[in-house]
Amino acid sequence: MKLKHIIILQNKIDLIQESVAINQHESIQKFIQGMIADGALGVPISGQLKYNVHVVWDCVTVKNDLAKLHLTIPVCTSKGEKVAPSR
Repeated sequence: MKLKHIIILQNKIDLIQESVAINQHESIQKFIQGMIADGALGVPISGQLKYNVHVVWDCVTVKNDLAKLHLTIPVCTSKGEKVAPSR
């Protein structure tokens, strides 16, 4: 199976501190280096609090063109908190 677009969801970010979320994001990026998911979009989310669920929806519905999404800055929660960088 040759996957073209991979999105990595970092779930339950509402339960951890921002610094922990950033460290986890960096660990995930190091882990996937050299794998098929290398360079994949990483999105911190909270399904229960609906943080960044819209970002996931946009990723899925933009017809697989992740280049149209400008996620080079930290993704913000609905409370305006900045959470782990998404790319």
